[in-house]
Amino acid sequence: MKKLASFLLGVSPIFSAQLSVDRYLSPYTGADLWMSATQYQMDVEDSLKGFVQPEEESWISSGLSGTYRFATIVAWWAPTSMIEMLSQHEIFGHGFRVREFGKFGYRISHYSFFDSDSVLASTTFYRPDLEQPFLENVIAFGGTEANTVLAGRMRENFFEKGCIDGRLAPLYGFSNGDLSEYIQTTAKQIEDNESLNDGNDIQSYLKTVNQLNPDSPVTIQQLKKLSYLTLLDPFNWGSQCSLFSYILFGKELPIPVFQKGPFRFVPSVSPNLTPFGPEVIVEQYFSIGTKPQRSYIRFTPYNNRGILGAGYKNLYFKTIDDTHFGCVLDAWIAPKIRDISTSGVYFTKQSPMRPGVQALFTVRQSIDFKAHCKCGFDIGAKTTGYLIGTPIEKGVVVRLTLDVEF
Repeated sequence: MKKLASFLLGVSPIFSAQLSVDRYLSPYTGADLWMSATQYQMDVEDSLKGFVQPEEESWISSGLSGTYRFATIVAWWAPTSMIEMLSQHEIFGHGFRVREFGKFGYRISHYSFFDSDSVLASTTFYRPDLEQPFLENVIAFGGTEANTVLAGRMRENFFEKGCIDGRLAPLYGFSNGDLSEYIQTTAKQIEDNESLNDGNDIQSYLKTVNQLNPDSPVTIQQLKKLSYLTLLDPFNWGSQCSLFSYILFGKELPIPVFQKGPFRFVPSVSPNLTPFGPEVIVEQYFSIGTKPQRSYIRFTPYNNRGILGAGYKNLYFKTIDDTHFGCVLDAWIAPKIRDISTSGVYFTKQSPMRPGVQALFTVRQSIDFKAHCKCGFDIGAKTTGYLIGTPIEKGVVVRLTLDVEF
């Protein structure tokens, strides 16, 4: 009966979900959607396996189970993760930035997936006749930016759970490596004197970022050097090891973590693109007891008048009964951004520097009503400036969240 109940529950419309929504359907909305979709598929598969799995395992059944797990990684988890990564890149990456710039004349025409051998996915959009290099630059790297956000959200999830399920490894690998792979592929094409597609994001980025920063030009070789930073990410190696652990033993793998008493700590390094040049994001995931937290610093290594920023996130700063209060704080200093819709936006050694900040107050309310869930919101404000996955212009930030477990 327990297996039957588990089976019926596993194939219900929603078994586990962590969802959010904001004004422009940002990369954070997409990240929560794809993580929930993958988790739901995992929950359904676990319920099905629990329903048909024999009570006692033999070496034959263990071998068949391992073969099954390998086959599902190749035939299901890797392909669906690729589709989710591409959707994040196009819909919640380029699409997010185009939606944000709608008031300047930009509008989505359509998305294409697997229409040609050379381009797996693309976003077609209408643009105004007036040249707007700043907006074109931000749209160009919006796709890889979105997957950097997705990889970051997955790291938060891994750290909070303390382990990595191997079925999540393909999604993390594709999203975490989106920017690096794009750079490496483009660099090889340039070195081999191959023609690049008109919609190549890295080519578009290099063209526009060098229009914006004439005193600090960015080269493909600089981008190529930064692309290797993903090799320093412990979560990257942990997810790859978890893949083998899942195939061989069907087990989750603990994340590589430094632990001393109640203190846990894992660092991470990743590259990202900005209007001032490529940046390095150095993250610190840590907890004291059961409260996961995240901090980071970021900087543009090839432009000393680019961005220098830091941030902190703690959703469990204070808990009263079943209500969790937290905060998200981001601060930076960067060249002042003027009217982003004009062709006269550029940054030189004489450009004035301007501080910026985003401050969000977060609330998560636990509710038990036929399911355990946390509903809540993030609300705050942001000044004008570039911050990964957020609108460029100043304004109020509101995000609604829902975390459900049946």
